[in-house]
This record gives sequence, C-alpha cells and structure tokens, in this order.
Amino acid sequence: MKFSATGIYREAKNFINSELIGGTWTPISFTAPKPWTGPPLAIYKWANKTSSPQYLIQNVDTVTYAMSDGTTVTTNQSRKYKGLMLVLTRSRKDRWHAQVSYVLSKTEGNISNGSESGISSSQFDTPNGILVNAFGPAGYDRRHEIKIMAGYQIPVVEVAVDAYFQAISGYNYTPYASASKSTVNYTGSLSVNLEPRGSRVLPFDKELTLRAEKVFKVGIHRVGLYVDIANVFNAGIVTGVVGRVDGTSIQGKLVPFETPTALISARQATLGLRWSF
Repeated sequence: MKFSATGIYREAKNFINSELIGGTWTPISFTAPKPWTGPPLAIYKWANKTSSPQYLIQNVDTVTYAMSDGTTVTTNQSRKYKGLMLVLTRSRKDRWHAQVSYVLSKTEGNISNGSESGISSSQFDTPNGILVNAFGPAGYDRRHEIKIMAGYQIPVVEVAVDAYFQAISGYNYTPYASASKSTVNYTGSLSVNLEPRGSRVLPFDKELTLRAEKVFKVGIHRVGLYVDIANVFNAGIVTGVVGRVDGTSIQGKLVPFETPTALISARQATLGLRWSF
C-alpha cells in the first residue's frame, strides 16, 4: 500500500484585458428588481460619457478608477488556489486493488477561474465588474472531492468488476441583476453581483460508475467484452441554475431565479469490445 500527501499553491498574475481610458465614475444606489428583497446596492454610474469611448488593452493587475469627487479607487486583481491532496493506493494483489483520495481546495479572488477569465471579458471596463461584490470563491471552485476506485477479479469465471465513486462539492454561483443602460449611463446594461462572488453552492455531485469485463485469449490476441454503467443510481444532480434574480426568458417563457438549468448526465450503459495483441 502507498500513501501520499501533496500540497498545491497556485497564484494567477499578469492579467491582460481592456480598460476604459479617461472614465470618471459616480457612486449611486441601485435597487434590484423583485422578487429580490435585499438592501440597495452601491454601484457606479459613468459621469463623463462621450460619444466615442476609448479602450486600451493592457496589464490589469492593478486598475485605478477616478471618481467624480476627485478621489480614486484602486483594485488589485488576484486569484489564488490552495489545495491538499491525500491518496491511499492498494496495488493489485490477491485479486483486488483500490485507491481512495480526498482533495481539500479553495480557489478565491476577484477573477474567476473560467478558461478565459481575466483575459477576454469586459470585467475591468467599469468599476461595477471589479469593485461590486467581486471577491470570493471562484465559480469552478470545488471545495471537497472524494474519489474511491476499487476492482476485484471474480474467480472461476474470471470477470473483472470495477467501481468508481465520486462525491464533489457543487459549483458556486452568485445572484445578480441587470442594471439598465440609463441607470449606469453606459453603452449597454451591466450585470452586477448582489452578493459576494460564489456566495451560494449547488448540491454535492455524487455518482457511481461500474464496469464488468471478461477477457478471452486466442493465441497472441486478447479480446475483452465489457459493459460500463455510468451514474448507476440515475442521480439528478443540479449543475447549473438561473442566477439572474428576476429570472430569464427561455423560448419566450420566464424562468425564475434558481431554477435548474443543467443536470449531470443520466444513467447510461455502454457495451463494448476491445481487441489487443
């Protein structure tokens, strides 16, 4: 048997994105639409809008926004990952093998961890995207992860049976509202977070996958007949919800806040044949 413990630390830096040049901003009070009942939120309105705004693509690790009262507000962009991975492995012996792992991790900052976050968004064009409830757990942060893999070779019939179970924390999400073009005096409406980033978490993702395989040997050839069953218990785990507090329109119908929009894949059985030599 083998046990390993691994610590991981990763820090993202040198974000490159666009920034509005010469903008001046005025703090205003914004009340989110019903059914949201939270207090008014402090957001920012463009105070010196012109007909031809200019944007500059540059390093945005630090961005300074000028306020209409002569003050400035500076943001320091960050995204840090900390993780601890524990793995216990039992190599194949006496017809069985297994591996159990647990990962405790946290991805936190004011830049999310999507594939292009901090690179190709408009998050820095106005202070509403980086000053308003921008700091917190990232959207794809999965706090806890438990995985169990085990296999057994059944004697006499010589059928290999393997199981894989995972239990992973759900995705984080944040309630948001759309501030209209006239409210923020911008070129279009803007989405603003009504709670700190990643303030809500979806349910644990718990799935069991099974495989059974029988191998036949014919000279130098090995032919394996197998069946895989994914999501054995057909769990309907939610992986996405409507984040906009006044709902969103899908095919002309209003879908309310926190209505599920995505689930893990349903139970699926796959019958296959492998040939090796």
